[in-house]
Parts: sequence; structure tokens; C-alpha cells
Amino acid sequence: MKRHIPWHKTEAERAEAAKDTKIFLEPFMGKGKVHMWMDTMDDKLEAMYEARPWRQYVIEAESGKLIAATGLAPFNMEGKIAKVKAACK
Repeated sequence: MKRHIPWHKTEAERAEAAKDTKIFLEPFMGKGKVHMWMDTMDDKLEAMYEARPWRQYVIEAESGKLIAATGLAPFNMEGKIAKVKAACK
């Protein structure tokens, strides 16, 4: 990222970080193909899915079913991207 992002203290700060992350990811995934959902400040979503910089999930919107998940570390990014793309077909 181009700027340091401190621990979010407000939903506005969290939304700004999500917007920046979407802009960062779209060159890899395709413009308009990255969707971001924001947790409230109670962090219930974080507790369920443990967001990390290199961890990605594909969740079926209608059922809430987890389709694919990647690991924590920034290793094998080509493989991680392929896994997410395959899950989105």
C-alpha cells in the first residue's frame, strides 16, 4: 500500500481502507471484479473470517456458502489468484 493504515477507529476509516484495497487489487482481478464488504466496529465478520492481507475468500452470496479460501502468507500468489478465479466461474 502507498500509505500506512493504522488500526481503524471509525467506520469511515475502515471504509477508506477498503476503497484503497479495492483499487490495489483490481489490476490483478479486473476492474469491477473486486467487491468489498465492511464489518462494523464490533468485528464480528473479522472473528468469522480473520481478514489478513493475503487471505481471500469466495462466498456464494445467495447461500452464504464458503466456496474457496486462500492461506495467510503472500506465497504462491499465482496459485492463489487461479484458485479464486476458478471459484468465481
